[in-house]
Amino acid sequence: LQNCHGARTERKAALFGKFAFHESGKLRTLDELQGEAMIDVEPASLAPPTLHSICGIAKTYVIDPLIAHSIQLDTKCQVLPRELKEQKKILKKSKRETERYEERVEALEEAVLMAERAGDVIEKCKSGGRGRPSRVDSCESSLANWLVMLGEELPRGYYLF
Repeated sequence: LQNCHGARTERKAALFGKFAFHESGKLRTLDELQGEAMIDVEPASLAPPTLHSICGIAKTYVIDPLIAHSIQLDTKCQVLPRELKEQKKILKKSKRETERYEERVEALEEAVLMAERAGDVIEKCKSGGRGRPSRVDSCESSLANWLVMLGEELPRGYYLF
């Protein structure tokens, strides 16, 4: 009984140790459970509330099909399914696709912008002039070199040294 999870204290260990696990309790049957009810419940209160049932049925079988049909008429699209649930699934899918395509377009626009900047830098390097006097480090990979090549201004503190 030392490893018993319920016996964390000595008192509980003593209770577990003295309990007669080999004896089983009295057998219970369904006949013993029959008799007078402990709580009187009216049968009407056991059913789902009538108003909620009617609202659910009306929404499922009247309102949703009308909305789905009106969407079909408004969009003049014969491909849409007749059920509103299916139309909502298609809408979610098309929204996800739209977001994916917008992300792709943004990535392509950034790539085009970077290519244009690279073209400008190459043209400036070919022409030989940078257009502005600057003190550039001897290291080709320094930030100052790149800023000058891109035509950006160097920070004020850069000229103090």
